[in-house]
Amino acid sequence: MGRFRKMMKRIILFFVLVVSNAMSADELKVLFLSGGGGEPNTGHNGRINHHKLKPSFLRAGIQMTYSSNLDDLNSKTLAQYDTIIMYLSAGNDKPERVKALIDYVENGGGLVALHNTCDAFEGTKEFVDLVGGQFARHGSGWFTATHVKGQENHPALGGVPEFEVWDETYVHKNLNDDRTDLMVRDEKGRPEPWAWVRNQGKGRVFYSAYGHNGRVWENFHFQKMVTAATIWASNKIPKMNSDIPTLTYQEDKKKLFHNFEKRQTPQLIQNQLTPEESAKCMILPEGFEAQLVAHEPDIANPIDMTWDDRGRMYVAVTLDYPRIQKEGSDRIVLCEDTDSDGKADKFTTFAEGFSLLTGMCWVNGGIIVAQAPNMYFLEDTDGDDKADVIKQINTGWGTGDTHGGPSNLKYGFDNKIYGCVGGGGFTDENGRFSAGIWRMDVDGSNITRISNLGDNSWGMAISEDFELFASSANKGPAKHIHAPYPYFDAVGLKKEPSLPIFDYHTFYPVTITRQGDHFGSYTAATGFDLYTARSFPEKFWNKTAFVGGPTGKLLGQFHLKADQKGSYRATNGGSFMASFDERTAPIQGKTGPDGNLYMLDWNNLIMLHGGELDNPLRDKSHGRIYRITYKGGKPSKVLNLQNAATVELVANLKNENMFWRIMAQKKLVQEKRMDAIPQLIEMAQDKSLDGIRSNPAVIHALWTLQGLGQMDGGSNEEALAVAHAALQHRSAAVRKNAVRVLPATAESTKLLAGMLSERDANTLRYILLTLSVMPQDDELGQRIYDIGQQVKGKDALKSPHHLALIRHGSTLVDQLIANAPKRDRNMEGVIEKIETKLVNILKNPSFEDVKDRRPVHWISKVHNGEATLSIDSTVARTGKYSGRIESSVGGGAEFHMVPRLEPGEYILSGWVKMKNVEGRNGVLFKAEGSGMKSKESPKLQGTHEDWQKLQMNFKVDFDSGVLIYCLFGAWAEAKGTVWFDDIELIQLSSEKVVPKVTKVESLLAKQAFEKGADSII
Repeated sequence: MGRFRKMMKRIILFFVLVVSNAMSADELKVLFLSGGGGEPNTGHNGRINHHKLKPSFLRAGIQMTYSSNLDDLNSKTLAQYDTIIMYLSAGNDKPERVKALIDYVENGGGLVALHNTCDAFEGTKEFVDLVGGQFARHGSGWFTATHVKGQENHPALGGVPEFEVWDETYVHKNLNDDRTDLMVRDEKGRPEPWAWVRNQGKGRVFYSAYGHNGRVWENFHFQKMVTAATIWASNKIPKMNSDIPTLTYQEDKKKLFHNFEKRQTPQLIQNQLTPEESAKCMILPEGFEAQLVAHEPDIANPIDMTWDDRGRMYVAVTLDYPRIQKEGSDRIVLCEDTDSDGKADKFTTFAEGFSLLTGMCWVNGGIIVAQAPNMYFLEDTDGDDKADVIKQINTGWGTGDTHGGPSNLKYGFDNKIYGCVGGGGFTDENGRFSAGIWRMDVDGSNITRISNLGDNSWGMAISEDFELFASSANKGPAKHIHAPYPYFDAVGLKKEPSLPIFDYHTFYPVTITRQGDHFGSYTAATGFDLYTARSFPEKFWNKTAFVGGPTGKLLGQFHLKADQKGSYRATNGGSFMASFDERTAPIQGKTGPDGNLYMLDWNNLIMLHGGELDNPLRDKSHGRIYRITYKGGKPSKVLNLQNAATVELVANLKNENMFWRIMAQKKLVQEKRMDAIPQLIEMAQDKSLDGIRSNPAVIHALWTLQGLGQMDGGSNEEALAVAHAALQHRSAAVRKNAVRVLPATAESTKLLAGMLSERDANTLRYILLTLSVMPQDDELGQRIYDIGQQVKGKDALKSPHHLALIRHGSTLVDQLIANAPKRDRNMEGVIEKIETKLVNILKNPSFEDVKDRRPVHWISKVHNGEATLSIDSTVARTGKYSGRIESSVGGGAEFHMVPRLEPGEYILSGWVKMKNVEGRNGVLFKAEGSGMKSKESPKLQGTHEDWQKLQMNFKVDFDSGVLIYCLFGAWAEAKGTVWFDDIELIQLSSEKVVPKVTKVESLLAKQAFEKGADSII
C-alpha cells in the first residue's frame, strides 16, 4: 500500500508544482484536436482516447472541447482556448493553418503535441521547429522512459514517476537545440528524447512521444502528465474541483481480476465510494445532472424497475445472481419519496423469496414478474403495499444461461406484453426460441416469437409510433425489428431476423475497462430505452435511445433517424453518462413518470458472466438508482390514476409523457372502460401535429379502440370510419398505426391498395406487411408487383414486399414462372434432406497455420484463472503442430471459432492428449449458437498418453453462427495440460429450404398457387 500512497501524493503534488510564474484562472479552456475512425481501434485515435483524460481534467478544472476539424486552426477559434492539444497526422494542403497555430503560440497560447503530431503537416519546417523535432522511424515494445537528471520536478511532468508502458518507440530527427528534455528512452544504448518543452514567443510548447493507443492512454501516470503539461503550457492556474473524490486502490495480490487485455502492470482494485461520492464521478452532457434516488442498504443489485398508476417505483433486487438458489433472496421493493425531496425514504418489500428475477412490468393493478422457468402475476388486494396474490401465468423459460433470461417487459400499443430473451431461451410445443423478442397476452398466454436478434439480448424499446428496437451482446447495440415473425408465419415464408442499424459499436469509457472479448465495443449491451417525454431538449424526443455499457461504466446514446429505406439508422452518440468510478455499472436508463431519466447502477467491478460466476470481487451488497435531469427542462407532472375517472384517463392520452399515455391506455383497455368509446372516436379525428410531426393522442386513441374490440369488422362503424380517415392523416406516424389497427376485411384490403404510393418508407413497410395478412385479392397482384422497382435497394422493404406479393399474387404465377430461370418446380420451397459432401467445415483444423505462436482462424482465450494457450511443435498427431492449453495453478481456457451453419445434422470430433488434467469439467468439445440447442461432448480428466478421440452429434435448427469450442476447464478451473489436434466438423445432412431465385416472383410455385393463398395458409 505504501507505493500507492506515494503515487497519489505525487499526483496531487503536481498541482502545487505548476503555480510558478502562472496566472490564476477559474477554468482552463482546451481544444483537443485529433482524428480517428468510429471502429474500436485505439491506435492514433483521439476520437476514442481523449475520453481517458476527462477525469483528470475535470478534477484539475480543465474544460476540454474535442474537434477533428483542422479548419479550427484559425485565429478566431484558437483565441477561445488557453491550450491546444494536438494528437494527429495531417496534410499541409492549407499552409495558413500552421501559420495560425504559430501565431497563436507566439502570442501566448499553449501547445501540447503528442506522439504522431511530430510528423503532422508533411514535416513542414515551421511546424517541426514549433514542436521541436520530427518523427524519423519507430519500433514498439515495453519500456520505461527515464527522467533527465535535474528535471524530475519540472511542472510539465506533474511529479509522475518513471513508469513502464507499451508504446511505439519513436526515434526523432531535426531536433531543435532550444528544447529542454524532460524524459529520455534508451535507444540501443543512447538516450532518445522522449518528452521535452520549449518556448516560442510568449507561448509554451510541450511534446511527448507517448500515445500510440489505448494501452498508453489508460495509464494513470500518462494521464496526469498530460494534465500537468496542459496546465503548464497555458501558463495559468485553474481552480481545482474539490468536489471530485480521490480514488484509492489496493493491489490485486490474489489475481482475482480477469486480465484478457494482458496488462503487465499490477491490477489495482478501486476501493468503494459512497453513493454521494460516486455521483460526483459521473460525466454528463452540459446542462444535465445526476441525483441519487435510492441506494444500499435499501436496494442492491437492481436489475429492473417499473412504476404503478400512482407513479411509484418498484425495483427488482436480485442478490442471487448469477446462481439460482432453492431458497431465494431476491425481492421487489417499493421505493417512495414521502417528503418530496427527490430521494426515496420509504422502502416496502412488495414480494420476496424469488431467485434470479430478470424483469417485470406493471399492469392490471399488479406486476408481471419474470423468474425463469416461470412468470408470475403479483397483486396487492388489501392495500398494504405487499403482494398477497402470487399466481404463475406461464412456464418454459430456460435456466441454463442465467444472464440470458426473459427481460425488458413492456406494455405495447397493441395491448400485449413484449420482452426479450437471451441464451436462456423459451421452449414450448413449437420448439425452442432464444436470443430474440417475444410477445404475450397480459394473462401470460399466447407467447409468440417476434424476431431473432442473433446474440444474447437484454434490451428492447417501443417507440412513440410503435416501432420495436433492441440491443444484444457481442457488438449489437442497436437493432430494428422491421418485419415481425407472425407476418412470415401467415404465408409460410422463411423468416428474416432483425436488422442491425448502428453505424459503430464502439463505446467511449473514461476509465479502465475489463472485458473478455470485443474490446472497445458494447460486448454486454444492456437495455435499449427511448426517451419518450418532453423534459429533455427536442433532439431527444423519440429519437435518442439509451444503452447500458456496464463493462465500460457508461450509459451510451444512439440517435435514431428514418433511413428512407423502410428502417432507421442509429448514430452512435458516444456516452450520455460515463463514470470514472470503476464500480459504477449502468444497465438501464428509462424515462420515468416525471419525464426524467432513471438509471440503474448495478455497481460492481465484475460484469463478465462466463468464468466469473463465483469471483470473490462480485458485489452483492451495493446498488444505486439515479435520476438524470435537464436543468432547462420542465418535469412532467406525476399523477395518481389509481381511481381515475374515464374522462381523466382519455385526457391523459394527450399527455406529453408516453409513460402516462400508455398507463391511461392500459387502464382503459384492461378495465374495459366502454364508456370511453365516444371520447376516443372524437380524439381520433384530431388533425394537428406536435413538435415531431406526430399526434400521439390519435395513435393511442386508435389502439385503445382496437383494444376495446371496436375495430373488428362491423362492430363499430363510427370507430372504423375514424380509422379509415386516419389513413390520410398528415402525420406518417399516425398513418402507419391506422394501417395496423384495420380489421382483416376486403374493405381494408382495398383501402391499403390505395396507399401503395405512400412516400414514407416506414409507413409503406407496414402497408405491405398488413396487406400480407388481409383477405386475398388477385387484382392487387400486378400493382404490388409493379412497386418492386420502388423497393429495390431498400433491404427493410424486400420481405414485406415479398409477403404481400405471395398473399395477393397467385394470378401472376404463370407469367412470373415463364420469365424465371429454369429450375425444378417440384423442389421449390420444399424442406428436404439433401445429400451433403463430407468435407471438414473448419479452417485450420490441425493447427498448422500459425501466426505469432497462435493458430490462425481460432480464437485463443483464457476465460477463468490462469492458463496458457500456445502452439506445440513437439507434440502432434498429424502434421507439425498441436494446440496446447495448460495451467499449473488452475484456470479455464479455450480455442474456438464461429462457422456459419445451415439447418441440418452435424458431427464434431477431434483428438486430445492429456497430462494430469484435474477439475470438475476437465477437457471437452462444445457447440452452441442461437440456432441450436447447446451440446457438449463427454468430459475427460486424468492422463492419456495416447491420442483419444472425442465425438458428438448436434443439430442446427436455423441458419446461424455456431461456436465450436475446444475447452479446458469450461468456465471453471482445471489444472494440467491438454493437446488438441485434427478437429473435424462434418455436415451429415441439410434441412435448409432449397435455395430459391433471388426475385420473389420466381419463388411462387405454380402448383401451390393453383389452390389459392388462403388454402396454403
